[in-house]
Amino acid sequence: MPFSTRYILLFASALILLLFSFAYSLIAWSSFPLNLSHISAYFFNFDHQSIEQQILATTRIPRLLVAILIGTNLAVAGVLMQGLTRNPLASPSILGINAGAACFMALASIGINVLGEVSSLVSASVGGLVSGALVIFLGGFFQPVVTP
Repeated sequence: MPFSTRYILLFASALILLLFSFAYSLIAWSSFPLNLSHISAYFFNFDHQSIEQQILATTRIPRLLVAILIGTNLAVAGVLMQGLTRNPLASPSILGINAGAACFMALASIGINVLGEVSSLVSASVGGLVSGALVIFLGGFFQPVVTP
């Protein structure tokens, strides 16, 4: 087989496996009996009176989409962290992001509102951003490299 045909077949088989795993995640681990016909009826012939399709529409499909979105965001965050530090084993603890988020979260939970009246999620996000930026700037990350 030529070089490109092998990668096309590998990509197609991975895509088919991914679609089957998505379908399986919609019908598995449920106390309510669901099968593949309910999924196809949901996508092609939606009936508002069917309890199976209501379960898929209100619980299962949104949960699947949120899981895909979160996984994509974590992958992008990992790539950004690895590219920023030029380290294939990079993690948020290298730049102190998780420590800054935990510090701001602890301050918010004991009543010291550094940011005013905001949610704990926003407080932790700002704490991670501030601590990461401080480490980058204090560490001299953006200094030009001088070659002899």
